[in-house]
Amino acid sequence: FELLLDGPLDVARFERAVASVVARHQALAVAFSVDGAAQIHHPRSAVRLQHEDLSSHEDPLDAYLEACMRWRATPFDTATAPLVRGVLYRFGPDHHRLFMAAHHLVMDGWSMRVVLKDLMDHYNATTPDAVARIPAADSWRDFVLAERARRDGPEGARSLAYWRQRFPTLPEPLRLPTDRPRAGRISFEAASFTLDMPATRWQRLREQARRTKTTRFVLLLTGYFALLHRLSGQTDLVCGIPFAGAARAGGAGVGGATGHTLPLPLEV
Repeated sequence: FELLLDGPLDVARFERAVASVVARHQALAVAFSVDGAAQIHHPRSAVRLQHEDLSSHEDPLDAYLEACMRWRATPFDTATAPLVRGVLYRFGPDHHRLFMAAHHLVMDGWSMRVVLKDLMDHYNATTPDAVARIPAADSWRDFVLAERARRDGPEGARSLAYWRQRFPTLPEPLRLPTDRPRAGRISFEAASFTLDMPATRWQRLREQARRTKTTRFVLLLTGYFALLHRLSGQTDLVCGIPFAGAARAGGAGVGGATGHTLPLPLEV
C-alpha cells in the first residue's frame, strides 16, 4: 500500500512508529516452512525502513512509480521473516510517500487497515504515557487457535455439511473464449488489469445503488455475472467473494491473513 504524507514529517518518530507497529503484530514476524505446513514466529525480526530522496529528480513522481513497480516485482522469501518491506520516499521538505509491501500470507485488506490505524496512533503518541494508552493488538496465535477449534468442532462440521449440501457437485468450469486451451493442471500464474473509472460514472453507480436500495459492490458484481454469462453462455455461475474472517471471529484488531472466500452461486 501507499501512504501520502503531506506537511512536516518527523522522520525519526515515523521510523519508530513503523517499528512499533510491526513489532506488535505477531503475523508480521512469521515465516513459513518450505512445505508450507508450519508457521514459524521470529519475534526479533524487524522491518528496516529504507529511505530514498527523489527531490532532485526531474520527474519525482515518475521515478517513484518506477521504483514501486520494481518493489512489487521483487519476490519474498517466505522462509525468512519479516515478509514486509517499506521505503520512505522524500519528494520535498513537506511531502513524503511511504510504500510498503507485504506478502499476502501475513497481511490482507482487513489487517492493512488495522496496521494503518496503528501507524497513525503510534506516530501521534508523542509521550510514553500516550503510547501506553494504545490498546494491545489482538493475538495472531489466539486467532489461529480459535479458528482451528471452530473448524474442528461442531460449528465447523455444521458449516461443512451446509456447503456440501449446497454444492453436491462441483460447478462446471467456465467456458470462456480464450486464445489458448485450459491447462491440464491448476497454475497460480496470473496477471492483473487495471481500468480507471471516471468519477462521474462512480457517482452514477452510487445514485443507482441508492435508488435500488443496494450497494455499488452488488451492482458491479451483477454486471460481472452478466458479462460471464454473455461470454460463456452458461447460466449456472459461481463467484468467490472474499470476506474478512477477523471481523466474523471478533478479532477486529488482529493483523494477518484472515480472509476467507464465500462461493456465491447465481442462476442467470
